[in-house]
Amino acid sequence: MPFSKEEFEKLFEIFKLECDEHIQKLNSGILTLEENPDNIGLIGEILRDAHSLKGAARMIDFKSIEDISHNLETILGKIKKGEIKLSTEIANLIFNSLENISEIVKIISQGGREDEVDISSLIEQLKKASKGEPFSKPSAKKNKPDETPRLSPLSEDGIDMNLFMEETTDSYQNLINSLIKIEKSPDNKKAIEIAYNQIHALKGSARMIKHSKMDSLSLAMEQILSGAMDKKIVITPSLISTLLSGADFIKIFIHQIGSKMNPPYNWQNSDEVLPKDIDQNTFRELTDIINSVNPYLSTGRQQTTETSSKIPNIKKGHKPNGGASAIQSKSTVRVASEKLDRLMEEAGELLIMKLKAQQRVIHVQSIINDCNLTNQSFKKNKRVIRHQAKLKNDKTSEVTEKRILTEFEKKISNLSDRLDSLYKTLSNDSHQLSLIIEKLQDDIRKTRLLPFHTIMSAFPKMVRDISVNENKKIKFEFSGGDIELDKFILEEIKSPLMHMLRNSIDHGIEPTEDRIKFGKTEEGNIKILLSQKGNNVIIEINDDGSGINIEQLKSSAVKKGLYTEKEMQQMKERQILNIIFQPGFSTSKIITDISGRGIGMDVVKATIERLNGTIDIETSKNTGTRFILTIPLTLSITHAIKFLVNNEIYYIPIDMIERIIIVDEKNLSTIERGLAIHYNGSIIPYVRMQQILEIPVSESKESERFAIILKTGNTMAAFAIDKFLGEEDITIKGLGNYMKRVRNISGITIMSDGNIAPLLNVTDMINTIQLRGIASTKRKIESPDVEKHLSILVIDDSIMTRTLEKNILESYGYDVVTAIDGQDAILKLHEKNFDVIVSDVQMPNMDGIELTEKIKQDNRYSKIPVILVTAMESDEDKKRGMQVGADAYIVKSSFDQSNLLTTIKRLTSI
Repeated sequence: MPFSKEEFEKLFEIFKLECDEHIQKLNSGILTLEENPDNIGLIGEILRDAHSLKGAARMIDFKSIEDISHNLETILGKIKKGEIKLSTEIANLIFNSLENISEIVKIISQGGREDEVDISSLIEQLKKASKGEPFSKPSAKKNKPDETPRLSPLSEDGIDMNLFMEETTDSYQNLINSLIKIEKSPDNKKAIEIAYNQIHALKGSARMIKHSKMDSLSLAMEQILSGAMDKKIVITPSLISTLLSGADFIKIFIHQIGSKMNPPYNWQNSDEVLPKDIDQNTFRELTDIINSVNPYLSTGRQQTTETSSKIPNIKKGHKPNGGASAIQSKSTVRVASEKLDRLMEEAGELLIMKLKAQQRVIHVQSIINDCNLTNQSFKKNKRVIRHQAKLKNDKTSEVTEKRILTEFEKKISNLSDRLDSLYKTLSNDSHQLSLIIEKLQDDIRKTRLLPFHTIMSAFPKMVRDISVNENKKIKFEFSGGDIELDKFILEEIKSPLMHMLRNSIDHGIEPTEDRIKFGKTEEGNIKILLSQKGNNVIIEINDDGSGINIEQLKSSAVKKGLYTEKEMQQMKERQILNIIFQPGFSTSKIITDISGRGIGMDVVKATIERLNGTIDIETSKNTGTRFILTIPLTLSITHAIKFLVNNEIYYIPIDMIERIIIVDEKNLSTIERGLAIHYNGSIIPYVRMQQILEIPVSESKESERFAIILKTGNTMAAFAIDKFLGEEDITIKGLGNYMKRVRNISGITIMSDGNIAPLLNVTDMINTIQLRGIASTKRKIESPDVEKHLSILVIDDSIMTRTLEKNILESYGYDVVTAIDGQDAILKLHEKNFDVIVSDVQMPNMDGIELTEKIKQDNRYSKIPVILVTAMESDEDKKRGMQVGADAYIVKSSFDQSNLLTTIKRLTSI
């Protein structure tokens, strides 16, 4: 979790004090234990100190200290179980480890970095000791500070660093895609060859810029893939996992290189946060594993120069990037998206000018009509003048009048001809302008279009990593990747799609044993299917899991105070399913970095609606779930219908319209306290647009009205309007920072006369009708920004963790009281009423499991939500927490303040 400089300094001072205290206790405890090895109680206390030290280091993200403490905890745990004995050598190793921790803390306090101490040898000896293997005394080495200079776009060796970044990024992504294909089909020779070519290219790139670690890792991976091609290595899932881990390090190296460029390299479609420094110990372990299966290393780890001579000659067809020359490369140009945004905006303004020019043509036509009428009137009056002149018998007057009238007639006729010519010219110009603008607009729009597969590249590996972590077998497929969407839309929908995929893996696909029990295949299936329908793209996310439990949804909604049981009975299945889009709603008690935090689906829905799209759900018990997203291909220009309501102009995107009909309100039915119409064999709700927009309803004696049937997903509703004005291509503009979210309005457009008109949000309008009759009593979960005044009891034996959690909660307006263990918490409960309890699990005197059990068995406190925050993340630990009645279980490895805050908000009804 990132901290500000001020927060870090404050927390580091607390960590130093706690760390010194734990080190002192561990030192004195080990000395006492050497004299009294059978003191089981003392071993438990020492073990708890090592665990607390690990937890404190994890909370402030000191990876080296966490690794050392974790290994110490493992050794002490085995000593407690009697699996190994506390020998003098092991005691010395523990003391040496504690000295290393002190040295790391000292370096950090002086402004240095924790990786300035090389603990790889120490970790190696600790692991050997925990396995009962012989070990030597490790020596910690102080690394040299990172003095790598910032790289300019053109390096000193003349290397184009921007080109280097583009090539290595592409090679990395192709490598990942190939490895995932190999894991699914180990005999896929083409995929193995592609993976080999990509890692070979990465090795060459690393050598160009003299990056030794990336070079050596790429070389080792290249040799393994070469061995796979030559059938010297059998490809297994564990081998692919190892290679994917190596690829992850290569990605970090590439990002490090890019961040040191001046200016830093700009990655496209990447919002991933990668560590600035690699974990040296993990890197060493990975290279050891890779070298252990390297068929070209006969004994252990050897120097790169020795192994490089053993690399087999590259066979024909194995040439890096082989075959590329046979494909004609497309010329490309990199354009800053800001420039494209401005061009697109200017094209929109041109469209407005086109509309204005069309308006001028109408004005000219009006003048011509007036001139024609004047000419006709003059001819009529001319006959009257002649008649009067004859009566007076004044020939001079008659001649004069005749001359004047003739000249005036010629002028009027000439003016009419000129105006007619002008009208034809303007009409032609307007037509040409329209064609030019439409072509410009289309060309600019196409420059922003990118194929959907540009954001799909990260999905297969993410699915694989989560499925491995969840111990599930998943087959992931997607189709329609060549369909192109606006770059902005692609960037916006990437995170929602990733969240929905996580949900499908975590909530949708069942554990393997459950799938077998239901007669399904061991391997779950998740698919993303794309198709184009008019100006929209349809994205379907399908899984063949257990489906959404409707009854559990209803129970959770009532429990959280969203609706009453009576309201739930009135709701249809589609309305119940839409509850998952409520802010803060979740049915999971386990809080991890994947799910259970009560955030996500509301953000998904808000994002889709912000893109003028819709989201719909279809689910079936033990069959699976399907999410259907309908999103426009581009947001800049929309074809819309124009209509009047109370003499005001409104627009609706034409893609959201099913049909426009004429309705006689005298013949309408009344269903569920509202009017309805029969349409295509279905009964759909009918409402006047004024009611939805909350404006006065105009009185009219006529019963017949225009009605627009709108559709979102599979839901339709009819809205009565006053007058239909036609269709237009409109430029959509946002509502600005001051009005980011206005109900029923998605944006505005500027009309040809310079006035603005709103574009209506169809999803909002239909949701308003669906909730008619229950909206007034509906209770919503509070927004995260609303200040709370709840009283929270925080229990943890680590002062570091207590202080961090207390600071987080108090900064959001909570009243926080702390306790050091379960017994202290019981005393605090007797003294004051609390709304929420946040507790660690592993604590002295009374742990969090026992405390939770006592709280839930006491009628005075049983209704208080209990949140367990712990580093114990096994399924067995989570199960124990839930069995004693914990309301939520947050794993510290995924701890983030947003997890804790949203969980508290989700569990409280205020």
